[in-house]
Amino acid sequence: MSYQNIPEVFDAELKKFPNITGITAAFKPNVYKKEMRLYAPFMVKEGNKTKTIQIENVYDYTLPTSNEADGTNTDWYHRALQQNAPVWMEPYFGKAAQNIIVDYSVPFYLPNQPHTIENQAGVLVLTISLSNLNRYIASILVGNTSYGYLISKEGKILAHPVLDNLGNFVEKISNGDKQKEFVDSKTGKNFWMFELPLKHTNWIIRINLDQEDFLTSPVIRMNHITWTILFGVLALFFLSIVIFRADIGTNKRLWGCSIASAFIFAIGIGLIWHFNLTFMQPVSGTKILDRAALNRYLLFYGDVNKLKKETLIPTGISIQNVFLASQNRLGVSGFIWQKYPKGTTLSSPQGFLLTHQSGLTSIKEMSRITENDTTLVIWHFDTNVRQNMNPFAYPLDKENISLRLTAFDPTNNYVLIPDLAGYEALNSKLLPGIDQSVFLEDWIVTNSFFSYQLFSHNSFYGMDPSLLQAKTPKLYFNITIARNVINPIVSYLIPLFLVVCMLFAVLMSGKTTHIVSYAGAMLIVITFAQVALRNTLAVQGISYLESFYIVIYPMVVTVTITALLRESKFSFSLIEWHNNLITKLLYWPIILGIDFFIALFFIGFHK
Repeated sequence: MSYQNIPEVFDAELKKFPNITGITAAFKPNVYKKEMRLYAPFMVKEGNKTKTIQIENVYDYTLPTSNEADGTNTDWYHRALQQNAPVWMEPYFGKAAQNIIVDYSVPFYLPNQPHTIENQAGVLVLTISLSNLNRYIASILVGNTSYGYLISKEGKILAHPVLDNLGNFVEKISNGDKQKEFVDSKTGKNFWMFELPLKHTNWIIRINLDQEDFLTSPVIRMNHITWTILFGVLALFFLSIVIFRADIGTNKRLWGCSIASAFIFAIGIGLIWHFNLTFMQPVSGTKILDRAALNRYLLFYGDVNKLKKETLIPTGISIQNVFLASQNRLGVSGFIWQKYPKGTTLSSPQGFLLTHQSGLTSIKEMSRITENDTTLVIWHFDTNVRQNMNPFAYPLDKENISLRLTAFDPTNNYVLIPDLAGYEALNSKLLPGIDQSVFLEDWIVTNSFFSYQLFSHNSFYGMDPSLLQAKTPKLYFNITIARNVINPIVSYLIPLFLVVCMLFAVLMSGKTTHIVSYAGAMLIVITFAQVALRNTLAVQGISYLESFYIVIYPMVVTVTITALLRESKFSFSLIEWHNNLITKLLYWPIILGIDFFIALFFIGFHK
């Protein structure tokens, strides 16, 4: 190849290999031309075009690497010549490329000469941007928040989704293992860590896989568990019939089978409650709990929308008060802050919109501070948020209160990102962004976190469609709340259970007058209790807890009818057998069995 053909060859190679961002040919002094001391063209990609930078005009690459913090790194030139062999360099900040880069350097030689140090003409360098390396590592990972990074054999971070981590040291996996399990101290998330050595280098790719990304969705997990519980309960039910030999028909065996069946159904109900409280969480989009997850999300989003760094606006929120204004409306107040980079221009007084509002919203600017080319603005807000709080699973219902923050500026396409540095803790269970004094009556705040959801525009707002992004990420601040089950249990379930026990006691007495009078009184009590419950919940349809009352109504009627039939002039052998023993034996298995299948429907199986 003629030296004069370097630009054409470099341009063709850059177009051929998309992962290579630049190529350099750095000649030794006075080799390119005797009258020219240095010559080092660096051709770098800029979008769909290429740009050539003469490195010798930026710095003298023949000088040793500077030991100063912001000094020039020239190892990419010297090491390949010294070793007379290809060399992978550790990533560094390239002044010419203005980016964190990694170089693959290989010496080239004078034409038609042996490949010896004496015949070296210079160094050919392939430059790979770490943004491309991070994009490649992210592209091979599964899930939303898993991430990978590059470390040296000493544990020095060479490439990382969070650029601030470059140069830091991490502990290597010990005992020769290639994987381990750990809990992130900042976010509380569980990860699997894998280390994969890169051939021909001393580098290691470390992959942190978020275990949550590999678990099936809570709905699918709950459905699988519910099927297991259903088959287990049915198996134990039929097994109890076999064990107690109910076919023999003695009182002792029949009562043993009845009690065992009731306990089996009760245990099934308890298991469904337990796993529902443990696994079920409201859907909330892509969780963002750390900067690695944020950067990975923005990486893919930016590829689609050609996102630029200056379009990102760090945004934080601190909730000071939350109250339930009505069944589907929440009052929320607190502070929102944003950090605007230099040159940011907004088409509205504040850089965000609070959507899903209901009624009057107050947003008042509290302070504005400019420091280090960044303007920090803090607002106080007070708003009502529409929230579809459906008490279908009451008292085991959970809700996700979502505040959607939108940066609607069609001319600039700003994107709000969570200001994660503004929080002391990012573990969602430690409730970042929630004031400790926040109290929501009858509810327990369990988690708080940021998330993203992508939305497509279904209108152009009267503007040129090319001004709008294909898909816009909406930033959410989420507050997950769970019903305090103690109050409903004490207020509704325990009284209802006592009523059912008293009815059974009256049934066991066998006195018709007592049964009829008590059943009538109980119907009135249950009816008033159910009406009070419906008024409290303001539910459309039937809630889970209300189904308990619906089960009791036919049981009260059945017990009453069997008692009256015993006193009638007609003879019914099933009722008369062993003093109405069949009704007594079936009382608890029927009540708890129906309650078990209702639990399957209301809180076990989910769509």
